[in-house]
Parts: sequence; C-alpha cells; structure tokens
Amino acid sequence: MAAPGGEAVGGFAAWLAARLEALGLDRAVYGAYIQGLLREEESDEERLEALRGVLAACLEEDLLNDVCREVVEKWSESQIVDAKEKKEDEIQAIASMMEKQAKIVVKPKEVSQEEKQRKAALLAQYANVTDEEDGEDEQDGSIATAVNIGSEKCILFGRKAASTLPLSCP
Repeated sequence: MAAPGGEAVGGFAAWLAARLEALGLDRAVYGAYIQGLLREEESDEERLEALRGVLAACLEEDLLNDVCREVVEKWSESQIVDAKEKKEDEIQAIASMMEKQAKIVVKPKEVSQEEKQRKAALLAQYANVTDEEDGEDEQDGSIATAVNIGSEKCILFGRKAASTLPLSCP
C-alpha cells in the first residue's frame, strides 16, 4: 500500500518547490507552511483564503489570486490521484489475500489399503457380535420392543417389554 502522502503528494511537493522558486520565494520556508495549510483546511475556499493571507506580503495582487488558485487546483488534483492509488493498492491487497487463501487447500486424508482392511474387519466383528446377541435373546425368550413416547423413541428390553414402560428415555 502507498504510504500516507505518497507519490501524488510527493509530486505536488516537487511542483510547489519549483513554483515557489520561480516566484522568487524560499521554498524551504513557504513550501512546508503552504502544505500544512492545505492539509488543515477543509474546503478549497478556506485553502484559497489561507494562501492569500500567507502570500499577500510577497506577491502582487494580480499575481496573488492566480498563484493561489493554481496551488489549490494542483493540491486537489494530487489528492484525487492519491486517493485512486490508495484504492488500487487496497484492491491489490485484497486480491493477494484471496489468492493466498485459495492456495490453502485441505488435503483429503489418504487411507491406506491396510487401514481399510482393518476397518472392514472391525466392522464385521461387531456385526457378528450383534447378530449373536440377537440370537441369544430369542433363545432366552426375551423381547426387545421399540416404543415411541412423546417425541423420543425408546427401546424396551425384557420378557414383558411390551407391557413395561421405562422410567426415563434418553
């Protein structure tokens, strides 16, 4: 991003120094003072009045108005250019951030064939245990029944599961 008082203001400072020198004024003294006035005042009219006050003692009346108007116009132009450069820099910074974020990609976890086989064996083992337990329950004569109580679905276990209600459902 451009620093405050970037290239456009630097260009204005160089132009102002050359203009003051052409008018026979000390650019070191008047240049810094005029730039301070231009930054502090809020409107072009206020800037013109402040410049007239500063330069009135040094310049003839007919030249004074033209020089003040020229300085204010150049200042305004430099501020517009500086604002455009700042906006372009902000857009570039946002684009750069978006590119960096796009480069950050979450890689999918690669599962080896061995891990897949272990997972399948584990799932198969638990599937067999569940099937065996179901078979034992049937031999016992116990029954498992699913019952809807309100919005909760509860599973009841026992020989009289259908006639027994649980104390609480999870």
